[in-house]
Amino acid sequence: VLPVGIWAKESFQLNRWDRYLVPFPLCNFYVYYGKPIFIERKDEQESVLNRVSEALTKAREKARQLAGEKSK
Repeated sequence: VLPVGIWAKESFQLNRWDRYLVPFPLCNFYVYYGKPIFIERKDEQESVLNRVSEALTKAREKARQLAGEKSK
């Protein structure tokens, strides 16, 4: 799994569980690629979900920092 975070300064964020980001037309995107996560069949599902969730959150915050915004 390759975690990818994307952020756009010129956008607004919907107040939903997934914090959906709606970019304005012609805005710049900032993309951050995290380290790959290798999953084995023997790995427990809960552990994998936690690792992937944490990596996606970190990637999104890194993209936000690339855009010059402070993390929440």
